[in-house]
Amino acid sequence: MNKTKSRTLSISERGLNFETLMWYFTRLSALAMYALILFGLIGALELVKDKGTRTFFDNRGEVGTICRDFCFENGLIMRAVRDTMIISPPLVISREQIDELAEKAWTCLDLTYARCKAEGRL
Repeated sequence: MNKTKSRTLSISERGLNFETLMWYFTRLSALAMYALILFGLIGALELVKDKGTRTFFDNRGEVGTICRDFCFENGLIMRAVRDTMIISPPLVISREQIDELAEKAWTCLDLTYARCKAEGRL
């Protein structure tokens, strides 16, 4: 039998450990006011007009684009899929980088909220 060495690294070999993963969930779960959904290290923030009634914005996709633009302006890469913001950090992210990601996300979400309020979208 031919034994070949695997070319893929395990998650722990990439630098991700349980404590870092839990820190990621802890820091980003505070964003739940924006309807946060987490899957692995991929997070999805659903931007809605009214979280209580789960009402979407009119002209779906416009608010996502606004948020995405604020993200780019503030050095954060989040992809907008309609009004869903996708966060996908690398598996080797550190606690300090998670803190930076969370702070930038808060800033961008706050800016998006303020703009939506000013434009009468809320």
